[in-house]
Order: sequence, then structure tokens, then C-alpha cells
Amino acid sequence: MKRSHRQEGQSEYYYLDPRGTDRFADFKEIDVASEDAPNPKITAILRDDLKKNERDYYIWRTRKDEKVRDRHKEREGKVFNWHVPPEGARIKTTVAPVVFTASGEVLLISKLA
Repeated sequence: MKRSHRQEGQSEYYYLDPRGTDRFADFKEIDVASEDAPNPKITAILRDDLKKNERDYYIWRTRKDEKVRDRHKEREGKVFNWHVPPEGARIKTTVAPVVFTASGEVLLISKLA
């Protein structure tokens, strides 16, 4: 997001960090260099959210046959959020629930056998 008012030491662009609060007004700001810069804390934010709201997430699974689109093959085994679906989810796609190890790491279903 672009700041409308900057204080000394703040960059022009920022992201909001929702961790640690339920109130939008209390979100912390994460400075970034430009509008196109990736959020430097996105991995940690997503991990925290996944641990708190695991029912919101699933692991992408395909039939792994010759009819599966390349875009879907690239997503195989990756974790996605139900509320932010990737573009092009279709018929041959199935989902598996996310499973956590005792240490809180995501365990892919294919590794359970």
C-alpha cells in the first residue's frame, strides 16, 4: 500500500502485518522499498495463519495423468487457502487436508504412507 502521509524514516510503501491482533486498526506496518517489492514477512505471516486457521487451508492434488494442465501440475503438493483460490481450479483437482507434525510443520499427505 502507498502511504498518504509519511513520517521521517518511513518508506513510501508498506504492507500490514495482521499477526498478534484481531483489530485492523492495530495491524503493524512493514516498510518496503517499492510498490512491487514482495512482503518480506509473508512466509511467517502465512505460517502463523495456517497454524491458527488450519481448516482454511488445503494441499493441491491432481490425478497426475496426461490430461492435467501444466498450471495444475505446478501446484501439485502446494498449500492453498480456500478463501484465496488459485486461478483455474477445475474438475480434475482434488484436495487433501493439511496435517501438522508435533513441531507445527506442515506434513504433506503423500508423506504419511
